[in-house]
Amino acid sequence: MKIAVIGSGPVAFEAALDFYLEGAEVKIIGKGRPLSKLHFFGTTSPFKDLSIDPASFMTGLGREFIGLESEVEESSMTYEDLWENYCAPLSQKMMEQGLYLNREVLRVQKRFLDPEEEIEGRS
Repeated sequence: MKIAVIGSGPVAFEAALDFYLEGAEVKIIGKGRPLSKLHFFGTTSPFKDLSIDPASFMTGLGREFIGLESEVEESSMTYEDLWENYCAPLSQKMMEQGLYLNREVLRVQKRFLDPEEEIEGRS
């Protein structure tokens, strides 16, 4: 099964990781740097003004994928800790696996295909 995930933030990476580890052929399509610090610290970041525990963004799948064996002190974790210990390594490993495409999406057309169906001239 082929899956395209549009976006380059934490939720896009977690969704793509879930499908990838289930055996799907996944591509994350996003404009610019994937999973950058701007997602957490930029002026438009939805996280900067929320009182959400940064450790809640780390999943077991993500920890396993990047080999995060040691427990980070989650009770005092900051978004900077989340970036350094989880997001940056996750982004790097997914780029190494060839899962991220730096592209601008101009339009999306919904068409659901059967698993064996292919569109002529398309991969």
